[in-house]
Amino acid sequence: MSIIDHRDAQEIPWRPNYRVCSVAGIDQGVDCTLHYSTIEPGYGAPLHIHEVDELITVLEGQVEGRIGDEEATVLPNQTMVIPKGIAHSFTASGEGTAVALAFFPCSDGMQNTTYVEGEPPEAYRQQPWAPARPFNKLRVSGDGIRMQRLVKLGDIATSPKIDRRKFRNMAAEIGHSAPDFTLPDQSGNQVSLGQFRGEKNVVLSFYVYDFTGG
Repeated sequence: MSIIDHRDAQEIPWRPNYRVCSVAGIDQGVDCTLHYSTIEPGYGAPLHIHEVDELITVLEGQVEGRIGDEEATVLPNQTMVIPKGIAHSFTASGEGTAVALAFFPCSDGMQNTTYVEGEPPEAYRQQPWAPARPFNKLRVSGDGIRMQRLVKLGDIATSPKIDRRKFRNMAAEIGHSAPDFTLPDQSGNQVSLGQFRGEKNVVLSFYVYDFTGG
């Protein structure tokens, strides 16, 4: 039985005065995401859109939430129900720290997010697929995340629909040649490993978890 203590959850680099910890997701073998957040007054998330539904439940403190054209104060034991495709934002208000849970019905809570205002969190900008251009109104594609994490020697990962969990226990064999595969680069252009054969040296880096360095 998996029981996660929120205080022990892995922190994700996010925003100043807005901390996010990953409680559950792909690494727990579930097809959903749960984040535990603490937000200081005056801080929060700028206007953005997801292509999946989202639920934000306030546990402590309060936030000023916006969903579409509607605004309201969200108090403890209340939940923002955010349909996919609807622009939304929230800011902690009141005197104390706001504590909230965010739920997504997908294994990667960052997938397919468009920021209408402001910039994405630090975790987005640390990814190798983050383009070197302004983030305003930029679609941050979760498909790119999934495909980059899927590539293993002996497999070609070109579909965003592949289930990552079946790749967990695979290991690269020393001395084996890498197969040809295609992935988007930091600008969204499709790049094949084979196009560099005999032309350039290529280094492939793999990460154990999202947002970890290597």
